[in-house]
Amino acid sequence: GDVVIDGGQLNAPGGRIEIGAVSDIGEVTFSVGEDTLIFQDNVQKGNVAVINSSLVNTISGEGGDIAINARNLTVSNFSQISSGIDFGLGTETSQAGNIEIDVIETVLLLDGSTIANGVIGLGAGGNVTVSAENISILNGSQIGTAGLGSSDIGDVTLKVLDTIVFSGRNPTNNNPSGILASVASLLGFVGQGNGGNINLSAQKVILSDAATIASAVI
Repeated sequence: GDVVIDGGQLNAPGGRIEIGAVSDIGEVTFSVGEDTLIFQDNVQKGNVAVINSSLVNTISGEGGDIAINARNLTVSNFSQISSGIDFGLGTETSQAGNIEIDVIETVLLLDGSTIANGVIGLGAGGNVTVSAENISILNGSQIGTAGLGSSDIGDVTLKVLDTIVFSGRNPTNNNPSGILASVASLLGFVGQGNGGNINLSAQKVILSDAATIASAVI
């Protein structure tokens, strides 16, 4: 059936969170070596929803992967899917984990929700990769990688068969929707490091309402 996280939290600091929804009889296996679920080609996937200020989080001092497999994914009402390295926990050699989302049909982000992989302080950020038929990032929602301090950050990659839409502003702070891959200064750390790459593959990309796609070192 479908998986709904409604106002709840899934926390695995430095570990791995994998969410998969299956809507019919099928086989899902577990790869011990890679610590990941394997969905066979004939498996009918269900929907995943992360709603009402829910949090899926693996932020720690190192590692921390998140994987989601679904037919449709909805992240709404200020919910967050977050990985990365927190302040005071990382070192110069720390490496954050990755966020990988594989959806058959539509990924929908609404109302200031985020999918983000970031570093505060020291360490290297992980990547965010989303595959779907369509992606809509609306009402001030954002997908991104970010670094505050001395850090190289990861890439953002959207692999879309049809259309990516960025539109609308955050209902609380009026920030626009978009993608960011940026490094900025933090107290005690000069903003230095490499900003991430932003890779978009789609038939059509639509931006409106001051939507932003940016990679920078500030």
